[in-house]
Amino acid sequence: MNRHIDNSTLSDARLKELFKKELPQAPHNPWFVRKVINRLPEKETPAGSRIESISYLIAIIALITAWCKFAIGVSAAGVFTGGDLIRLLFIGTVSMIIALSYLAPRVRRWLSEA
Repeated sequence: MNRHIDNSTLSDARLKELFKKELPQAPHNPWFVRKVINRLPEKETPAGSRIESISYLIAIIALITAWCKFAIGVSAAGVFTGGDLIRLLFIGTVSMIIALSYLAPRVRRWLSEA
């Protein structure tokens, strides 16, 4: 099957001819259209999606804990300090990163389907 093919003379028509000759054709099915393959969603592995869900759950619990600890600390002190501002910016940034990492693939998929 490994034949030497001169790449300098390969055109689109020649490639199409080679593919038709070398590759098996799909069985005829009136319900199947080749365009469907390009529109199918990406296949997710169950183990990967389970691990991803557990990771997001742990991150959400950690963020809720951090936000509660921050709010309790500020209200107990009665004063908002520079350290509190740094903590607020850090927890807010981490919250945004986690939210974007969760939402971005879903929004991208939603936009590609529209």
